Amino acid sequence: MIVQAHNTDDVVAAICYARAHGHRVGVRSGGHNWSASHLRDGGLLLDVSRLDHCSVDTEQMTANVGPGKVASVFAAELDSRGLFFPAGHCEGICLGGYLLQGGYGWNSPMLGPACESVLGLEVVTADGERLYCDAENHPDLYWAARGAGRVFSAWSPRSNCGFIRGPGVGHLPVHVPDRIRRRGVRLGRSISPELDERVELQIHTARSFPELGSTSPASPSLHRFSPTQKTKR
Repeated sequence: MIVQAHNTDDVVAAICYARAHGHRVGVRSGGHNWSASHLRDGGLLLDVSRLDHCSVDTEQMTANVGPGKVASVFAAELDSRGLFFPAGHCEGICLGGYLLQGGYGWNSPMLGPACESVLGLEVVTADGERLYCDAENHPDLYWAARGAGRVFSAWSPRSNCGFIRGPGVGHLPVHVPDRIRRRGVRLGRSISPELDERVELQIHTARSFPELGSTSPASPSLHRFSPTQKTKR
């Protein structure tokens, strides 16, 4: 059974139904999960992708966002206002699963995992009870919701996240021919521990890079730089 929630009432109703009928529950926000851990044989799949609301308070530097909000879209909306949130490196990842898994995204060495930006969240427990959790209210659930992954025993229809002023960003691509790919990877791994926390190093491989006019395999390294700033906790 699949339930696609449109609001918190739908989440509560689905949880109560599953409890009354003895169904196990899995939750899916965007489905960016290679192991498909949200699936339960003979259970109920709660799809929260439609809970993609977002409201931004630039004075308080916070945003109320739903678990179905695509992180890259959220980051782009903030960027249009000169603001920044450490969204994931891949497009299409929704905030629900991203934050629950910790949220290792852009500039994590400097900013920390994205889950540290969560100031509070509304959850629905396995009993169908609605709770608001933060550092002072239900701190155990608040702690677990920021990185516990699929073992978290509640469902979050809304999160209150902090963000920062958009940092200046520079980027330096280095393209390495495939014949010396191993040397390039070894070099990248050897210098990673010594890099300033403001620098993010990525190594990608592909069969070709048409945008560079290259049709042969290559391994470009991407450096991303941001001035030192800290997220609002």
